Amino acid sequence: MIPIKPNQKPFRQKLRKINPKLLPSIEKDVNKLYKSGIIVPIRFSDWISNLVPIHKKTGEIRLCINFKNLNKVSLKDNYPLPKMDNVLKRVVGASRMSLLDGYSRYNQISLHEDDRDKTTFTTPWGTFHYAKMLFNLKNTGATF
Repeated sequence: MIPIKPNQKPFRQKLRKINPKLLPSIEKDVNKLYKSGIIVPIRFSDWISNLVPIHKKTGEIRLCINFKNLNKVSLKDNYPLPKMDNVLKRVVGASRMSLLDGYSRYNQISLHEDDRDKTTFTTPWGTFHYAKMLFNLKNTGATF
């Protein structure tokens, strides 16, 4: 769940202008996320954030979403992350273990149905929300 502070109103960011040179790369990444089922098209949402294309050192573009407003109204999860040595002690001698794919990270964890609307973002090709967990939300680290 993405817990929201009491009496907070949803926000809608308007679509920002995007450098036309970046559009093909951004569209390719959006299509990749869509085809893999990480994002889903949505027609109506009270929460809308913007894409923020970030230049990597390799010259590629990484898509980020501006969740600054959502993170401001989200309650902080106070559950501490367990220490790695305690986790390893608990799995010693176990006959089975389950691991998450470190490369895909958060994209393996489904978002709660009620929270997907809060992760809506807008693009020149439509409006989408996340069906899977994404990195830049306030409590993502504790969830993972």
